[in-house]
Amino acid sequence: MSLLTRLERRFGRYAAPNVTIVLIVGQVLCYLADIFADAGGQASVLERIWLAPHLVMQGEVWRIVTYIFQPPRINPIFAFFYWYLFYLFGTTMESTWGTFRYNVFLRIGYAASVVVTFGQ
Repeated sequence: MSLLTRLERRFGRYAAPNVTIVLIVGQVLCYLADIFADAGGQASVLERIWLAPHLVMQGEVWRIVTYIFQPPRINPIFAFFYWYLFYLFGTTMESTWGTFRYNVFLRIGYAASVVVTFGQ
């Protein structure tokens, strides 16, 4: 029995379902907030959530979590296709692998991104 199977048996009930939808909704909200902030002449919302190690070290710890909601800075039409493909791939992976394994996949990617960013 593999390590992942043993972990799934022990902690599988704690896996968060539909994480892809949560990520997409968060990205859409940030995208819209950035558009409205630009229209109102305010500072960009995306500049406040991106993962910048020097700002995290200065006390802006929320950036370690909020960067996962940073949407692509592209045309709204292409952003829609981005989120549509993200939804298709994410829900397919979750239904194929199972919720726990998909959560592990996303968490490893999240942790690796933070480690690489701080390692530069």
